[in-house]
Amino acid sequence: MKTTRNIITGFIFILILTCGAVQAQQSRDEEEQAVLVDDSNPLFVIIKDGKFGFIDQTGNVVIDPQFYYATPFSEGLVAVKIGDWATGKCGYINKAGEVVIEPQFNDARPFSDGLAAVLIGGKWGYIDIMGKVVINPQFDSAVEFSDGLAKVRIGDEVTGTWGFIDKTGEVVIEPQFNWAESFCEGLALVRIGDPQTGKWGFIDKTGDVAIDPQYDRAYSFSEGLALVAINNMETGKGEGAGTIRKIALEKWGFIDTTGKMVIEPQFYYATPFSEGLAAVRIGDWATGKCGYINKAGEVVIEPQFDDAVPFSEGLAMVMPNIDVNPEMRICYIDTTGKTVIELPFFITGEPFSDGLAKVYPIPGVLFSPLEPEDWGYIDKTGKYVWELPN
Repeated sequence: MKTTRNIITGFIFILILTCGAVQAQQSRDEEEQAVLVDDSNPLFVIIKDGKFGFIDQTGNVVIDPQFYYATPFSEGLVAVKIGDWATGKCGYINKAGEVVIEPQFNDARPFSDGLAAVLIGGKWGYIDIMGKVVINPQFDSAVEFSDGLAKVRIGDEVTGTWGFIDKTGEVVIEPQFNWAESFCEGLALVRIGDPQTGKWGFIDKTGDVAIDPQYDRAYSFSEGLALVAINNMETGKGEGAGTIRKIALEKWGFIDTTGKMVIEPQFYYATPFSEGLAAVRIGDWATGKCGYINKAGEVVIEPQFDDAVPFSEGLAMVMPNIDVNPEMRICYIDTTGKTVIELPFFITGEPFSDGLAKVYPIPGVLFSPLEPEDWGYIDKTGKYVWELPN
C-alpha cells in the first residue's frame, strides 16, 4: 500500500511539473504571438531605387529599402520578396526588420485572423503566424480571411469558380460563383454569370442567397448599406444626323442588409459609405457635380466638385470645380466641406491611414514637371513628413 501511495504521489508530482511546463510554454507562445500581432506604431511603405522599405509616422526610415516587393504590415508582420524577381522568395519580417518566417514562398499575402495565404508549387495554402502550414496548398487563388472565412478559387481565372473555407481549411461554401468578394458585415457579394451579363447578389455564411442576384454592379456592405447599380435605358442622340438610340446608363443607389432599397438609384456616380457619408454625383457626367449625402439620402456637402472619394480619418480627397480651380489642384476637405489641405500642382494622393496620406504625381499628365518618383507622405496639416530623396 505504501509503495502504491509513493507511485501515485510521484505520478502527481510529475503531472504537476508537466502541466507547469506546458502552461509555461503556452504562456511563452502567447507572449511571442502577442508581440508578432502588435499593430501599434504603424509603418508605411516607401520605394527608393526600385526597392521597398518602411518609415514611421514621423518620417524616419526604420527599415531601409532593400526588398523587391512588400505588402502593408498586418498583425505585426509584412510579406517581403527577398532576392530578384526571377529567383527570389517571399517571407515575413517584423517591425524591427528581422526575418521571422524564412523566404520560401513563391508569393505571399498579408496576415488576417492569424493566417496568411502563401503560394507553394503553384497552389495556394495558408500558414500560421509561426510559419507553419496549417491549410495545405490546394487552391488556384486565395485571399485574406474576413469574418472568419476566406474566398478561394478552384480553376483558372476565366472558367474557375469561387467558394469559401473556414480557418481549418474546410470548404463551407462550395466553389460555384463566377466571382465573389470577401465577407463583410455577415454577407458576401457574388456574381452569377459572366462580367457583361451576369447579375450581382449577396449570400450569407451558410451559402444561402440572402439578396437575389439582380444588380448590374454592386459593392460590399459598408456601415450597414451596400452600393448597387441598375442599368436604366435612356434616350440619347445617335451618331447619325437626327438619329435616336437607347443608351444604358447606370444609376446608383443603396440597399440595406434585407435587400430593401433605402436610397433609390439616382446617382451617376457614388462611393460606399464611410464615416457616415457617401460621395455622389448629382446630375449627368457632362454637367453634374459631386457632393456628399448621409444615410438618409440627404445632401450634407453641396455638389461642387468634379470628383470625390470616401472619407477616411475625417478627411476626403476631392477635385474642385475646374471653373474655379483652373490649376487642377486636388484638395482634402473635412466633413463640413471645408478645404483643409491643398496639394501642390500635378499632385494627387490616397486616403489618410494612421495619420498619413501617400501623395504622388498625377499619372499621364502631359508636360508635368514632376517624375513618377516624386512622391512622399503628408500629415493632416499638409506637411510632408517624408519625400523621396533626389
